[in-house]
Amino acid sequence: MELITGLHTHFNKDAGFEYRIIEVDGSSTVAFNPIYLYLVVTNNSSGDNLQSRMVTLPRVSAIKRVRFTDERSIIHVDVMLERQNDDGTQTFTRPATIVIAVPVKEGRLPKVIDVVVDQPKAEPAGADQPATKPADKVPVIGQPSTPTSKDAPR
Repeated sequence: MELITGLHTHFNKDAGFEYRIIEVDGSSTVAFNPIYLYLVVTNNSSGDNLQSRMVTLPRVSAIKRVRFTDERSIIHVDVMLERQNDDGTQTFTRPATIVIAVPVKEGRLPKVIDVVVDQPKAEPAGADQPATKPADKVPVIGQPSTPTSKDAPR
């Protein structure tokens, strides 16, 4: 990993927590989806009152938009993901949304932060698009996502 290339922050006044999405450029060591994403949630307190969580999000090829929703502490990160067809001869890019739920209850952060990658269904191949299979399985809710190699199943 080389350097931090982006930072998206939001303070939820109702919950009392700051949310940070950190982008890190990993293109010198990773060819596909070279942007590493991290979520940091903290109440910026000190001592015994400090609460914070850090979650590694899926790697992506580009970030389009980050949206924060205060009332349910939900974060939507619109991204582009690079994929290869089954035989590895063609690479294509697909839009996806990483949905992160941080349900704060009674001023406490949850032990597990839910991360789900929502990908649109594959469309029929056109002249400028390789045939694709339907989207990969969505990660299990309740378990943070971690980067994996492009060959490993998700």
